[in-house]
Amino acid sequence: QQNAELVAISVSDHKIVRRLVFPSVSDSPLCLRIDGRGENLYYLKNGVMQFNVKSSELPLNPVIQENNHIFYKLAVNPDNDEIFVTDAVDYQRKGYLLRYKNDGTPVSEIEADIIPGFMYFAN
Repeated sequence: QQNAELVAISVSDHKIVRRLVFPSVSDSPLCLRIDGRGENLYYLKNGVMQFNVKSSELPLNPVIQENNHIFYKLAVNPDNDEIFVTDAVDYQRKGYLLRYKNDGTPVSEIEADIIPGFMYFAN
């Protein structure tokens, strides 16, 4: 098995600029999303991880802790960079939609249906 990688590629000449390899297969990121400015990449891995695309190291600590939630899906509002995460609870009862500022500060929580997943931002 090969570990997951984040690879930065130059748009001008299509060459690899930077390659960051995750430490193990179990550290593979889920639900990769990028903010509206293209500066920060977010993904799920025991919480919400935030990675500046110019960084040369993978983040060690989540910007949003999972705590007693089961994070299922992730979205980033391209207009204001707010982070939305769904909580699948126990995959049998209704879940939740959790909203955070991009620094990880909680904003709101609303009940959703069972195993809430996809999110869409309309203008």
